[in-house]
Amino acid sequence: MNKFGITIKKNKLGLTEGACYTAKPVEWFRFDSVDEKNRFVQGGCFTGASFIIAFIENDNEESRVKLAEIGTDGKFIRTSQPLDLDHANNLAYNTNRGEIIVSHCQQNGDDRYSYYSFVDPATFEITEAGELERPFFSIGYSFERELYGSGEWCGGTIDVWDKNLSLLRSFKVETPETLSQGVWCDDCGIWFVRSSQYGYPCEIRVYDWENGSLKFQIPIDDMEVEPENLTVYGEEAYIVCNNKEYNGGIVYKLSFTKENIIK
Repeated sequence: MNKFGITIKKNKLGLTEGACYTAKPVEWFRFDSVDEKNRFVQGGCFTGASFIIAFIENDNEESRVKLAEIGTDGKFIRTSQPLDLDHANNLAYNTNRGEIIVSHCQQNGDDRYSYYSFVDPATFEITEAGELERPFFSIGYSFERELYGSGEWCGGTIDVWDKNLSLLRSFKVETPETLSQGVWCDDCGIWFVRSSQYGYPCEIRVYDWENGSLKFQIPIDDMEVEPENLTVYGEEAYIVCNNKEYNGGIVYKLSFTKENIIK
């Protein structure tokens, strides 16, 4: 447990580098939208006891975001006031700082997607807002490495930032055919969850911190809705999605199967 009272667990999924895997979503629980106005699920993260979820109104410039803490029984614990967080595409818990970094993925006309905010998870107050020197759709944080990892545009560039959000290095990677969604970071790598597009299935791509090599490319089978965000906590991986009616969300646990094909 860290000094903020959050239990920290390292990734124990046990995935073997060089092996091929598929993931299958297993529904854990469902939850309602925070209200009729803020109906759509976007960024989210798991603290070990509850989920912090961003609910957006829409994608125009006047859109406001409400954050909600939701227990694993699907019940709301508390909600925020409307916040200026744009699309709130990703939430990542910086356990060393004790705050959540929000990827705005803003729609403000310049289409650069460069803004972030830090939010106090105890009060849901914005404590800091800023802009990165590179565009990003989602940024995550590794407490083990004290580094941030983010993806640019369609996922063809991976950026690594130090604990003060100064750029350390960038990697050009193969641009995926799937659609950019959320990111999770740990000592193992930079994990991007990506939704189905152009006939390609939803997937997880994991990149190496040091050289940007693709460590894992894991298709998610039978994923009928768009995965919005990913958390790996201890021995479990979780994805959060909207339901098909867009009046609430679903939390899935992922079950990984090792295939017989070796890279």
